[in-house]
Amino acid sequence: MMNSKEKFKPIFKKQRKKRKSNVRLLLEIVIMLFVGLNLSIFINTLPGKFVFVQFISDTWIDLSKGVVLLFESLINIGAVVIILLLLISCLILIIGSISRILILIKRLSNKTKRNKYQNK
Repeated sequence: MMNSKEKFKPIFKKQRKKRKSNVRLLLEIVIMLFVGLNLSIFINTLPGKFVFVQFISDTWIDLSKGVVLLFESLINIGAVVIILLLLISCLILIIGSISRILILIKRLSNKTKRNKYQNK
């Protein structure tokens, strides 16, 4: 049992953020400067004839062609799935009808045998 002096510890309590050490701050500064400078050097190495507007339009055209091809292929896959489902349902119906024909033939043959025994 708990005494009234014991306190409940909250599950979600706000934790004070620990202050980053100077070494960690220096490491973050060096990494951020290194990545930023390398990105700026990479951008400067792009060819001078690079036209951003033409690049965007070509990319948009390629993206739209890809989306159209994706939808066409999904439609083809859907058609194949529908045909397979129709084929499976056709086979199930044919097998079911054949089994029912056999049941009917069996009943009729049993009925004729009973009639022969009853007539004797």
